[in-house]
Amino acid sequence: MKVIVQEHDGCFGIDLEAENPIESALLVRFGADATSEVRHLSAYADKDGKFSFSLVFGKNKRASSELPHRTQR
Repeated sequence: MKVIVQEHDGCFGIDLEAENPIESALLVRFGADATSEVRHLSAYADKDGKFSFSLVFGKNKRASSELPHRTQR
């Protein structure tokens, strides 16, 4: 997964770009099932110089690991 972090005047942006079919499916499920509820947000630096960031969103109660079947019109 390619991650791009940007800083703008009044906000930060985090863009994710899938690099294979498995990641593509994960992003589709994320778009369909994630809520706007932020359950966890942290950024920190370890003593060894490692920097980390974590962001966790809530998941819709009706979420499924399967992609919905769409009929063609």
